[in-house]
Amino acid sequence: MNGYNGAYLCDPYTTNSKCTAPLHSDGNGNGNKIAPFAYQMDAISANWPVEFAAYSGYLKYQLEWVLGRRGYVRWMIDGVPLFEIPAEALESPPQNAAKSNPKKLMIEEPLYLIFNTALSTSWGTVPPNAGKPCRGDGLDPKVNRICDAYPLYLKLDYIRVWQNTSTMSVGCDPASHPTRLWIDGHKSEYEDIDNPNIDVDGNAFCNDNADCTLGGSIVTGSCSASNRCVCSAPA
Repeated sequence: MNGYNGAYLCDPYTTNSKCTAPLHSDGNGNGNKIAPFAYQMDAISANWPVEFAAYSGYLKYQLEWVLGRRGYVRWMIDGVPLFEIPAEALESPPQNAAKSNPKKLMIEEPLYLIFNTALSTSWGTVPPNAGKPCRGDGLDPKVNRICDAYPLYLKLDYIRVWQNTSTMSVGCDPASHPTRLWIDGHKSEYEDIDNPNIDVDGNAFCNDNADCTLGGSIVTGSCSASNRCVCSAPA
């Protein structure tokens, strides 16, 4: 089941009716602080119903990402493949007579992982009487059984990342993909006169001193009583 096909993305001051909740849908856009844009975000996704065991214990949710022309992105549960996007689907997509569907490359750049345990009505079942008392009038036995089970918790037992070090690098600025070099050469795409990049020393949120210093024997900062990082020496 393909659950998501991409959103129509626009700048916040757009007057384009295709965009989600434009600030000035009445055509009176003004005060735009960024260059205007409007495009369809390309996306491929799938939904898969999980077994009852997912609600009473732990399952292994797995993602395998292989780079290159013969690569793929594969989703699995407990080692069983569920959905796969091969590189060929991106590099040689279906075309119309005008060949307007652009060819793409298998994603190969520094990435990070987000584990989101939030629930959304866009992805699954809506809870009973959403936004109101769970049981409503209390006369529906099925609704009452659901509400009796609350509160429910989504828990992660562990996260494990395996990486082929012969073909991949660790870090956000590897030699094979010099991210910092790209950003330094395209700063206009990341900042403008209204949104400058400002370096700030310390003041990040923290729980202990380890959150405020680099690894190794050199201590570069500490965590204050207000749970904010303080640099050991001014920059």
